[in-house]
Amino acid sequence: MLELFFGDNAGYFALPAALGTAFFLFRLAFLMLGHAHGMDLHVDAHVDGSHPDPGEAFKLLSLQSVSTFSMGFGWGGLGGYRGAGWPWQTSVLVGVVAGIGMVWFLALMLKAIFDMQQSGNISLDSALGGEGEVYVNIPASGMGSGQVRLVMNDRMRIVNAKSEGDAIASARRIRVVRVHQDNTVGVIAVEN
Repeated sequence: MLELFFGDNAGYFALPAALGTAFFLFRLAFLMLGHAHGMDLHVDAHVDGSHPDPGEAFKLLSLQSVSTFSMGFGWGGLGGYRGAGWPWQTSVLVGVVAGIGMVWFLALMLKAIFDMQQSGNISLDSALGGEGEVYVNIPASGMGSGQVRLVMNDRMRIVNAKSEGDAIASARRIRVVRVHQDNTVGVIAVEN
């Protein structure tokens, strides 16, 4: 078995594969246990924005990306060398391509995760002038509130609303004309 992984020149692929995979599994176990904050090995440099941060160019060279490259290089090269029976030089090239592919895939996944983050704070001021639909009947002005469906920040939101005139029935089109201090919007009915 050891001959398969370390015989001939296979050790040049098996060692990076084993180390990269071990670090990946170690990191994954710590993430599942909730200890990810203790594993951060980078320093955030805050700059006033007038000068570029020289460290920005090295974000790709994080411990995570180096171990990911090692894992991809090792397993890709070992698969080419032992699995496909390719010469050592071809297997090195396949390993490099596999390592770069793994780092690229990691970057895509981290970007997708980062893009899912949102603050959750919505400014109702962006709803001014917008149109929507009554979700829950809105009583006449001064008689209480109902709810409307509005598209804000490219997402459908349900917002508490007060009429600026007559009562407005469910499913009627409305326009937002005012934002109140109590996080409700003032609406009027519009013709379909």
